[in-house]
Amino acid sequence: MERVERWTERPTRPALGTSGLRDDALSDIDKAIQTLGSLAARPGFHAQALARAGLTHDYFPDHPARSVDPALYGVLLALTGLGMPGPDGLALRLGLHPSTVSHHLRRLEERGLVERRRYLIDRRLLAPRLTAQGRTALVTLQQARCQLLAAMMDDWPESEYRILSEVLARLADDVRIGTFSRLREIKVRRSSAETARNLATTETE
Repeated sequence: MERVERWTERPTRPALGTSGLRDDALSDIDKAIQTLGSLAARPGFHAQALARAGLTHDYFPDHPARSVDPALYGVLLALTGLGMPGPDGLALRLGLHPSTVSHHLRRLEERGLVERRRYLIDRRLLAPRLTAQGRTALVTLQQARCQLLAAMMDDWPESEYRILSEVLARLADDVRIGTFSRLREIKVRRSSAETARNLATTETE
């Protein structure tokens, strides 16, 4: 109830569109996304999670999770549940340039957390997948980060945990779908423009 009261007491902002209430909420959502994204990507948050799990001590000098930074953690997480995606598929999921994803994959390979396997359909193509050490690192880091989140949300009732997880999952799916659609649209436009240029060049010759 206190959270609802604090929400209603917030000062009103100028409307961004036709619906002031909706746009006000969207503004808050956008700011929350930026804050969460920045927090999750910070080395400090990652280090706190490792410390909470006891992985910063010398008892685990060779634990695979210790060699994973926030950027590499995101790639490990994206590799789960995707079968055997290539760099382009990972780039779409992560919203990164394929060259950046390829760089992260090389780093993970050097650490023994990712290996490349050939597709059964097309043996010429290689796709990254987690190794046993990669799965161990991912599970350990997920648990450590969840423990840190649990400490930060210690005063939240369980019902709000469930609501937040459902809403965030829905938002993430919609953003991902929208991003994929937009990227496909851009690719189609570029292909059409290139075809038009080629035709124009052919006609002038």
